[in-house]
Amino acid sequence: MNGGPHTPTAGGEDSDLAHHLLSDLLVKGVIVIVALLVLAVGMVVVWRTIGREGTRRRDR
Repeated sequence: MNGGPHTPTAGGEDSDLAHHLLSDLLVKGVIVIVALLVLAVGMVVVWRTIGREGTRRRDR
C-alpha cells in the first residue's frame, strides 16, 4: 500500500497540520481572553458611573 490518510509522509504534513491547529487554538484563545478583559473593564466602568455614583450622592 502506498500509505493511507493516517500514514506519516516524508514531507511532514502531519507536523504542519498539528502546528497549524495549535496556532489556531492559541490565536482563538487570545481573542477570547482579550474580549473577556474588554467586557470586564466595560462592566466596571458602567458599574462605577451608573450604579455606585447614585449611592454616593445620596450618602452625602
